[in-house]
Amino acid sequence: MADNPETHSKRVARLRKILPALAGVAFLVLLLGAAPDIRSLFGSKGREEIRNALAGLAISDPVFEGNLSTDGRSYRMTAKSGAQGLDGRIQLEAISLTVSAAKAGSGFRLRADSGLMDGAKQIAQFQGSIDLQDSHGAKLTTQTLNADLAQGTLLAPQAVSMQAPSGTLHAEALRADTRTQTYVFDKARLRLAPRRGQAK
Repeated sequence: MADNPETHSKRVARLRKILPALAGVAFLVLLLGAAPDIRSLFGSKGREEIRNALAGLAISDPVFEGNLSTDGRSYRMTAKSGAQGLDGRIQLEAISLTVSAAKAGSGFRLRADSGLMDGAKQIAQFQGSIDLQDSHGAKLTTQTLNADLAQGTLLAPQAVSMQAPSGTLHAEALRADTRTQTYVFDKARLRLAPRRGQAK
């Protein structure tokens, strides 16, 4: 026997109230079935354990971009691969860094075998075969180079060699501020190239 319109309306109203609750129960059943340890879903294991879970995170072709502090220059750093460590820094392989030229200075391009990048502090540590070349033709090589990308400063604590149109230079260390174009070489040995047309 068919229901009268009033009874039908009451059933529709009741279903409207019950169906959302049933959907919620079904969702919880699926959630608990997929994750017996529910704490892992809501982060109650603590920040340290979450950080440990992210350690070793592999990154393909990472890219870092930003601006140097006050002189309007920008930088772009790419790598072939990267892996995040427990401290949040990213270990990079096959690095290429490009810094644009300032209004009254030069830009440069750097290549390195490997390095560490702290994205929060914008600090990079390069290692291996490091080759840095500026837009004026000077080329610097070393094995270790620390860069503060936010401030535009460089530190090479080991031996460095530089070739430029004006000559060659060898030093035990280098400290540089690329904003002011200030370069300090420790125990440098400089050999000037003869000018064009000058007798040898």
